[in-house]
Amino acid sequence: MEYKHRKSGKRLLSKKVIPMVVSSFLSAQLLFSPISGLSISQVEAASAKLLNEEMITSGAVLQNYTFTMQRDGEYINTNVGVIKLDLNNPYVKLDVMTGAHGKFTERSTVQNMVKYTDAVAGVNGDFYAMSSEGVPLGPTISDGEIMASPSELTGMYTFGITEANKPVIGLYAFEGLVTAENGESYPLRGINKTYAWLEPGNLHSHADSLYIYTNAWGSEQRAADGATTPTEVLVVDGVIEEISEGKFLQMTPPKDGYILRAHGKAAKFVTENMRVGDEMDTDYELLSLSDDGQNIKEDDFKMLIGGHTVLIQDGKAADFSRDVSSLLGNRSRTAIGYSKDERYVYIVTADHYGESDGLRLSELQELMLQLGIYNGINLDGGGSTQLVSRPLAEFDVELSNQPEYGSERKVVNGVGVYSTAPEGQLKGMFLDGQTTLFKNEQTTYQMKAYDEYYNPLDVSELDVNWLISNSIGKFEGDVFTPNQSGTTKITATSNNINESLEIEIIGRDNLSKMGFYASNSNMLVEGGTYKLPVFVKSESGVKRTVPTELIDWQFIGFSGSIDGDTLTVHKLGNKGIGRIIAKYDGYSSMLTLSAGILREWEDFNLEQVPVSFTAYPSFVSGDLSFQRESTNNKSLRLDYDFSEGETVNKAAYAVFNNDEGMIVDGEPQFLKMDLFGDNSYNWVRAEVIDGNGDVQKIDISKNVNWEGWETVNVNLADYDLTYPIKMKRLYIVSPDVGQNDREVTGSVAFDNITFMYRGEIPPIIKPKVEMILNEQVLKVDGISQELDQAPVVIEGRTMVPLRFIVDALGGEVTWDSIEKKVILIKEDQLIELWINDPAINLNGNKVTSDVPPTAINNRTMVPLRFVSEFFGWKVGWDSSTNKITME
Repeated sequence: MEYKHRKSGKRLLSKKVIPMVVSSFLSAQLLFSPISGLSISQVEAASAKLLNEEMITSGAVLQNYTFTMQRDGEYINTNVGVIKLDLNNPYVKLDVMTGAHGKFTERSTVQNMVKYTDAVAGVNGDFYAMSSEGVPLGPTISDGEIMASPSELTGMYTFGITEANKPVIGLYAFEGLVTAENGESYPLRGINKTYAWLEPGNLHSHADSLYIYTNAWGSEQRAADGATTPTEVLVVDGVIEEISEGKFLQMTPPKDGYILRAHGKAAKFVTENMRVGDEMDTDYELLSLSDDGQNIKEDDFKMLIGGHTVLIQDGKAADFSRDVSSLLGNRSRTAIGYSKDERYVYIVTADHYGESDGLRLSELQELMLQLGIYNGINLDGGGSTQLVSRPLAEFDVELSNQPEYGSERKVVNGVGVYSTAPEGQLKGMFLDGQTTLFKNEQTTYQMKAYDEYYNPLDVSELDVNWLISNSIGKFEGDVFTPNQSGTTKITATSNNINESLEIEIIGRDNLSKMGFYASNSNMLVEGGTYKLPVFVKSESGVKRTVPTELIDWQFIGFSGSIDGDTLTVHKLGNKGIGRIIAKYDGYSSMLTLSAGILREWEDFNLEQVPVSFTAYPSFVSGDLSFQRESTNNKSLRLDYDFSEGETVNKAAYAVFNNDEGMIVDGEPQFLKMDLFGDNSYNWVRAEVIDGNGDVQKIDISKNVNWEGWETVNVNLADYDLTYPIKMKRLYIVSPDVGQNDREVTGSVAFDNITFMYRGEIPPIIKPKVEMILNEQVLKVDGISQELDQAPVVIEGRTMVPLRFIVDALGGEVTWDSIEKKVILIKEDQLIELWINDPAINLNGNKVTSDVPPTAINNRTMVPLRFVSEFFGWKVGWDSSTNKITME
């Protein structure tokens, strides 16, 4: 059988997949002893709970699971995404997606590959060497065409779909021959492969070898390793058009031809036997090495993608088919397999991000068994794991998992899910839009529709009438604006179809909590910027970030401005603290930050800092230099090369003052610096020597997942430092676990290293306050003051005049006559009380008082114990004299 790679008037490349047990020579070269992994019995009490599922297209469904297991004596949870595909459905298929624009060497995110190929879902695919050209290690067949041959690496299993639409997992080798017009021939080693070191023997893949590069290769150079200088041959329509001896043809392979890359003995064969104008014949085949009883007979492959170790074999956890030492630890994972009846394909991702704990390989095996996978293999994982899918009735795809390093990595290929269905009849419609709103928040609602094949239908031309179940807001076109808190039902009517959506509008009446998400600093400095997103939680438990345009801001102790959710501090006051108050619908939350002082430690402009380079282990190389960024600005650049040696922790260091360190004045609370990232996913750290002489490691960035300059802040309070400290080293490190996920060469740079110090905070003075029930006298540290309203008892609770008490205790009181609200602020505490309303805002948390605040003689009276305990004062009561004491 042949794969017709292209049509031409000359001799064609012929390709065959031969299901056979190969010769003992090939078996000895490419088969190997299995490597045992952890026993499945070590995965204790594991269970996969289906959370939800949604149709992607006819024959493909996205399922979300929580996988719970016991690991090292503790229960952990991992978020799992599964695309389940029905091979009996004629309207869905799998295929390989390749890089950017369908080219090798041009990496792309899974989401961009899905969009480029018009897929409806996809995941990352094969392994690849991050340090070389972007080419998969395994074979690739896409839409029936061989795009890449397998590498000569032991135990690298593949997943494929035959022309009979049957799933196959197996091992394959490559065998080919190039024949010149004079009849002389030379072995062809592969198609579209980058350089590698082969197994066994650790031989260079391209030494004395001949390779074909087709139009799927996107670079103007091929296997540019700097060692095997090539002779290259341009072949168009089976005829040699150009021979370049001892150098690359500076071009990409043409659509109607290919380029032969030859080195050493293969280059000698080219120069002795090939001439421009000669015809040339090339034949090759894939040889099945699997000894698992599967027989694909003479069926061609629709698609084939490389993976790694086998994980599940005949419904059991398999021994690992190759060394997995580089894949250990709790990581994000991607895998693919199929059911026993060969009907269903399962594409599996597991996240290692946030509260999702990732999986070990043995845990991944257990998960796959619980999902019903009968045979399955491991795909590339870690930072490469990405799951993209199209939500029901949507035209655009979206990322459906959380990548391990927080951002989508560019990878070499992936597995795409495609719909082949025609446009069908309307099957369903629903309303799409936000179900939790804020007062005065404008929100657009849309009707969404899908056909009988679960593909989206365009309903933008439908005439839709909008209704709400009460007078809580109003529609203008398809835009709804609520003006009250509460609940309502939105109904859209079109062509006798009614769809409804329950909506909750959050306001002061039905919220339970308001607060700030964590700031990137707990210290204010002049000129500093701070992200200050504000959230609200409703009484029903829904939590949402408040749109910044709905927030009223107040700054106490400093001047500043807000742009979106970002605060810029202009000038600090002299009180040592700053208060930020965010108010929504009359309900407030306050964030109190200390005033800080910035002191620049080093900007490297004068190049006078004593700094030198070192590395670990000794085979790691690199360099240190001062890099000019602009006319008046320089940075410290650290180059590194982790490409040599075995998989161990590798680091490159900038060493200060011969490892004696450089002094840092005072007791800084924060470290701030500009860091130039290289998107390597490596780890940047600092070493400081503290006052005890101990070397402490400080994390600057655990994941350099950006390119260019970023400002980073480090809270030194997270480390047990004894002052004074010295800066000993700045360095970049690639830990052994997950090392294959990171770049092995690159450069980072450091600039404007600054330390932040806490400003002076005035001491808190706590006076002694005394009152007598029903008497209009208040004593503060023995000094009497007249009250215009005496303390009284209401419903068994002692009520006191709020303003006098707070003034005595050193707080601030504000009266809002419009809302009939009292606002109390003391230190980092804020209270809001509404007259005759038992609901009280306590630092953003709504609590209920058994006796509401009340007004007597135009004075706000509040429960004594509630206020005093909030401010942290002890209350004493002398029943013989009716005396109240607070101190």
